[in-house]
Amino acid sequence: MTQRERTLALAVGGLLVFLAIYWGFNKYRGAIQTRENQIASLESKQLDLLKKQFDGARADGQMGEYFVRSLPGNVERARSEYSKWLLEMVQTNNLKNANVDPSTSLPVGDLYDKHSFNVTGEGDLDDILELLHSFYAKDYLHRIRSLDLKPIRDGGFDLSLTADAVGLKSAPLDEIQPESNSWRVDSDVAQYRDTILNRNLFEPTNQPPKFTGRDSVEAIVGKSTPVPLTFKDPEGHKVSYELIEAPDDIVSLDERSGTLKITSDDKGEFELVIGIQSEVPIQRRKARGKIQSTSAKMVQINEKLRLTQDKIGAELRTAYNALK
Repeated sequence: MTQRERTLALAVGGLLVFLAIYWGFNKYRGAIQTRENQIASLESKQLDLLKKQFDGARADGQMGEYFVRSLPGNVERARSEYSKWLLEMVQTNNLKNANVDPSTSLPVGDLYDKHSFNVTGEGDLDDILELLHSFYAKDYLHRIRSLDLKPIRDGGFDLSLTADAVGLKSAPLDEIQPESNSWRVDSDVAQYRDTILNRNLFEPTNQPPKFTGRDSVEAIVGKSTPVPLTFKDPEGHKVSYELIEAPDDIVSLDERSGTLKITSDDKGEFELVIGIQSEVPIQRRKARGKIQSTSAKMVQINEKLRLTQDKIGAELRTAYNALK
């Protein structure tokens, strides 16, 4: 074999060895990739199973809450017990000529029954608002589907509401009423009432005041230096100020004008914390009655509130004198 033939044979042999190694490497890499894909697929399935397990546990906990809040599973008993509670509630809240009429009970699949009830009566504004608070504070699975108020010539309102309540079919027949009040409703009746009465129905959601001044202020050592605070309310409402955190012997605040007075004989730095409150006005007209302002101070001025509901507009007359 000549030198040329030997060289050619070595080249061919090297190429074959290279191809064999390349094939083996691709085979190995393919097996690794397949293995990694299998692991990723198993991990994905494991996550899906964990998610389903978590969703099931959450649903089980939610159903446990629903059982506590549900009416009894028996239709007749559910209608009887809920009607009795409704009648006691309207009488407790001083509604006159109160009447509770069970309407319909409709099954919704195999899960629950929806019971409907009609309530009518007469009362003044405070009694009606306290009735609404009592209704929503009771932690039943229920809601007010419709509420109509019509002014009565001699004062007060003619009330008509339709309530829906749910009874799970699997709920025990001796299911007791919820013992605790709903966390969704403020326990303070006055606060609940004021939130409704003090809403301004004719303007968008109130925006908080915005600070338009500098982040730092400077004062002259040894002199009383006035520093006005500049806040802008987007709706143009009146703004009041409160000094929350500051050195008492150095800083004072005029809560009406928002002017700081800084007096110090020493040079130094300190932080100030100022509270800002925007007062939302109530729609004013002539009327009679008494309500509480959002700042928790009793105010008395002549006022007329107009509340609008779906298909029903009712003029609410209430009054209060000058600010105490």
